[in-house]
This record gives sequence, C-alpha cells and structure tokens, in this order.
Amino acid sequence: SIPATLFISKEVNTPYREEGQSPIEFTSYARNGSAEDLTNIDIIDILPFNGDGSDGFNFSVASTVVAKKRDLPTSFNGTLAFLQASGGHACSAGVTWRYTNRTASELDIAPTHVSNKTGGATTWCVGTDTGPNAECGYDNSEVTAVRLSGPDLNADATCSFNVKLTPLNNKKGDVYTNTASAFAQGVTLPTLSNDVSAFVPTTLLGDFVWIDANSNGIQDDDEFGAAGIRVQLL
Repeated sequence: SIPATLFISKEVNTPYREEGQSPIEFTSYARNGSAEDLTNIDIIDILPFNGDGSDGFNFSVASTVVAKKRDLPTSFNGTLAFLQASGGHACSAGVTWRYTNRTASELDIAPTHVSNKTGGATTWCVGTDTGPNAECGYDNSEVTAVRLSGPDLNADATCSFNVKLTPLNNKKGDVYTNTASAFAQGVTLPTLSNDVSAFVPTTLLGDFVWIDANSNGIQDDDEFGAAGIRVQLL
C-alpha cells in the first residue's frame, strides 16, 4: 500500500502593511495527500520573533533535530501580539486551541516532539480562538506559538489554519516571517511548511498632484491641487 502523506504549505495574506496597519495575517494549509483518512490533525505555528534567523528554533523528526532558522529573518521594531486564530475547511469545527508563552527560540515546532507532549518542557494552555484563557496567567502579548488540534482529515481533505497578529510601533523596512508544522495520526513523521514574510514597505506610491505651471518641481502658492488624476501601474 502507499504510505499516508500529509503536506503543509504557508501563505501570507497581507504581504504588505503600512506602518501601524493591522492585522498581519498568515494561513497554513495541511492536506491529506493519500486515499486513507487521517485523524487528530495537530499543527503548531511559531509566531514571528526577532532572532528567528539566528537563534531559530528546532524541528525534530524522529531522532534527528534540525536547527531551523527562517530564510528571511524576522526583524521588527515595537511589539507584535497575537490577535486571533481561525480554522477552515476540515478544521472549521471541533478545534482545540492551545497557546504557549515559552521563549520562542526554545521551542520545537514538531507536534510529535516530547517537549510538546503532556508534561513536556513546553506548557500548552487551552484557550479560545481569541487567545489563552485567564487561567493560563498570560495574555495575547506574551503568546509565542499557537496550536490547533482535534479534527480528522478525510482522504484528500484540507485543514486551513489562519493566524492574525497585531503590530505596534513598527517602522518602514520591518519584516515578519512565519512557519508552521503539522502531524496527524496515520502518518509517520511531522512535516514543515515553507517560510513566508510580511513587509512594511520603505516606499509609498501616491501623495499629492498639482499643476506645476512653471515646471520647477515645487508647489508654489498660486499652484493648486488637481483632482481626479488616475495612476496606472504597468
């Protein structure tokens, strides 16, 4: 028989965000690529953090530990806080949401790693799609990773996992890079997504149009704005 397979891919829903614009949004897609049903999908998403291209985090496959460093390192000013998560397709219902505030560089993103099991080094606290419960002892600003688990994946079914984040006091040139890992009962090993990034652009197209009567490139006092000007990008 053909071994069961589980694929995961990641996309950025908001590739560009201006300074102060919110939210930053990423979506993971875990797909059952076999003819056999899989059960208990389990996905861990480590949020962007400064140092994820140098310190990184671990991705363990069986006895092999891979030091994962994000291809385009996250680098942002200010702060970044978890805002909301949602599941779609096969994960639109029956999801358990869990969170951790453990230092991101100490995490192992593989759901199967011993640190992510009950009693492991990483404490996963139950919450809702809007964040950890009060009993967890921390709020959304301290969340470093989000975990979706529970639903089954029928043959060729897909589970989508969306994460929204709130940046504060960011600046032009900031970068936010995101990754996730998935596992389900019925496959042998966890799988790791691609890295995707959201950017705060350093340039802006737009501003103000006026009739430059003397062609000096400066808006003089007697030169007024022009309305209804259409800009076409080619």
